[in-house]
Amino acid sequence: MITGALVSLVLQNSFSLKACAKINLFLYIKGKREDGYHLLETLMVPVSLYDEIRLDFYEGREIIFDDNSTGDIPFDERNLAWKGANLFLEKLNLDIGVKIKINKKIPVAAGLGGGSSDCASVLSGLNLMTGSPFDTKELRSIGVTLGADVPFFIDCRPSICKGIGDLISPVDKFKKRYLILVNPGTGLSTSEIYKNLNWGLTNRVKKNKRLLVEDCLSVKSELINDLQSVSEERNSEIAEIIAMLEEFDAEIAMMSGSGPTCFGVYENREKRDESLSLFLKNSKSSWKVFSAEFI
Repeated sequence: MITGALVSLVLQNSFSLKACAKINLFLYIKGKREDGYHLLETLMVPVSLYDEIRLDFYEGREIIFDDNSTGDIPFDERNLAWKGANLFLEKLNLDIGVKIKINKKIPVAAGLGGGSSDCASVLSGLNLMTGSPFDTKELRSIGVTLGADVPFFIDCRPSICKGIGDLISPVDKFKKRYLILVNPGTGLSTSEIYKNLNWGLTNRVKKNKRLLVEDCLSVKSELINDLQSVSEERNSEIAEIIAMLEEFDAEIAMMSGSGPTCFGVYENREKRDESLSLFLKNSKSSWKVFSAEFI
C-alpha cells in the first residue's frame, strides 16, 4: 500500500539510473503469431554501454522531460520511458509528478535495446522509490505491454529469451568477454526488418546450447542472427563493418538484434584494446565506435 507519508518522502527525493545496452549472441526466428508478432529464441547479454537517467518528483500528476535531456529521440508521450512512467503511476493510482532526464549514449534504432532499457530502468526506479509494490515478475508483466524487450531489462542479466522475448531464462554460467560495438551512424526500423523477413528460410537445427551459453566462443557456428541478411539488404555497411571486425581478430563478429549495430567479441581486454586501436584508424568518420564488455 502506498501511504501519504511515502508519497511525501518520494517528493523530497531524486533518483539516478543507468540503463544498459544489450547484444544478441544468437537470434533464431521460430515462427509468427496470428497478431503479427514473431516468435524467437535469443541469447541476450547486457553490455557496459549506458544511457544516464535521472528522475525527479514533484506535486501534481504530470510526466515531463528535463530540458537538458540529450539524444535524437522524442521527449514526449511517444518515448517509451514516458509510457513506462505513465503506466506505473496509473497502476497504483499515484498523484505524483515525474520529471525525466535522459542523457542518451546508446545509439537510437540500433539493435541495442536502448529505448526498452530506458523504459525498464524508469519502471524499476519508480518501483524502488515507492517501496517495491511490484515484484520482478509483475514488473515484467507491465513491461511487456510496452515493448517485447522491456522484460529482459528489468532483471538485466544474460538470458535465453523465447516467445516474443518475454519468456526469460537467466544463464547462470557465463564467461565475461570484451567487445567492440560499431554503429554505422544510421538506424533501422525493427518493424520494417521483421516485415521483410522470410522466416520459413531460417528454420535450422540448433545444437550444443549448453556449451554456447557457458562460453559463447566454444560453438561459434551456432551464433547466427536470422535478421542479419534482411538488414544487410538495407544497409550495406553492416557487411563492411563485420568484415573489418573479422580482419582485426574478432573471434565472433555479427549484427545485434535488427541492426544495424555490429559487434566483435574478444577473449580478453588486451586483445580487444589492440584491435580497437587498429579499427579506429580504419573506420569511417560517420561510424560510432564503442568499447564495452559483458555485464
